[in-house]
Amino acid sequence: GITLAAYTATPVFLLGVIAAYPNIWVNMIVGLIAVAYAVYLLYEGLPILMKIPEDRGFMFASAVLTVGLVMFVGLLAITVVIWSVGIGPVYVS
Repeated sequence: GITLAAYTATPVFLLGVIAAYPNIWVNMIVGLIAVAYAVYLLYEGLPILMKIPEDRGFMFASAVLTVGLVMFVGLLAITVVIWSVGIGPVYVS
């Protein structure tokens, strides 16, 4: 499981190399490609890891992806709540 998580997250980690170039459109395009490849690796690797048929693997991978997206939205909501309380970045001009 840890190996699958590491292989799946590797394209997103490599995105940090491209993020050194400060162009928003390049970062967005490469980020979209990295996330798409990470999802592809998840869909291909999960049935092999769990030793289940490909059609059931699609359902399991979709469930894993859905839980990850729900956790991401929850993290964004918590960040908004914490920043609205006053704990957050302060921009001084």
